[in-house]
Amino acid sequence: MEGTWGSGHGVGLIFNHNVDHQTKAATDNSDITYCVGLWLVPGNKKRSREHYLAHLPKTLELLKNKKVIFLYDDDSILEFVRAKIETKYFFAKKVLVNEMRAHHHIDQLIASAKKFKIVKFARLKAEKGLIHYNRDLIGSGEDAYKTILAVWLSKVFVVHDIAIKKNPFNTNAFAWVDASLSRVAINRNSANFVDVSATDKVLMRGSGMRYKGKQINFSAGFILATIENWRMLNKHYSEEFSKAIYEPYPNDDETLLHKISMKHSHLFRKIEPTNKSYKNPIKLIHRKILDSYYSTIYFLIIYISNMKN
Repeated sequence: MEGTWGSGHGVGLIFNHNVDHQTKAATDNSDITYCVGLWLVPGNKKRSREHYLAHLPKTLELLKNKKVIFLYDDDSILEFVRAKIETKYFFAKKVLVNEMRAHHHIDQLIASAKKFKIVKFARLKAEKGLIHYNRDLIGSGEDAYKTILAVWLSKVFVVHDIAIKKNPFNTNAFAWVDASLSRVAINRNSANFVDVSATDKVLMRGSGMRYKGKQINFSAGFILATIENWRMLNKHYSEEFSKAIYEPYPNDDETLLHKISMKHSHLFRKIEPTNKSYKNPIKLIHRKILDSYYSTIYFLIIYISNMKN
């Protein structure tokens, strides 16, 4: 899976590929540390092990000569990354899933997700809750889903609690990068993520997924912000996470970030595609119409589901 310091589990290492390992970090022209994490989950119906091992090298290639923190729980994955990464500045930290902040509440999160009982005939385009319930909870199984969900929901936490706290390269900005982000960084009609510079906002890509029928604002595959804004984001995220623990809906990191962006829109900015047609007023009206349609269908299906239960 892409997606607090462990006590006694692994040691953070800085690897310099041109000099001796565990050297002191140096500085270059970049003021961004890119944080990549990979925790492979057997039984994951969304992505296979082969998917990640195919796309991770391409993601690392895009990070050539950048400052990179890699988080992992499998030593063989670290060796795989070390063989592929091409940068002087590489910091690795083992982080077990059961050490993640979200995992501390995983049983209640699963119990809440199970309450999202929806009629089997329900079909809702790109609805987060329906997809997670059917594919991840039912399809992957509860044990796998516990790990998957803990990783998803801990994304903001690991950047704030681990990467920023350690800050081995003394940068002022940090970016989360999904391990397989290369699959969209090149194909989407938008700026390559390594070409994006930090601003006074939290920067993310747009999304076509939905939460309770309405299109969510951002995809969490790439999140770039200054340390100050990561701290602000972590504060708001922690608040939304506390609420999500008991919400009868299969949330993930993107639904929580969407809720934050609706309340604190001033904190966020969407990474602009090279094609500016997304600003077309007709498209904005179209989105509002679709939001209204899908949210109406969503609550109608929920009402029918509750009647049947």
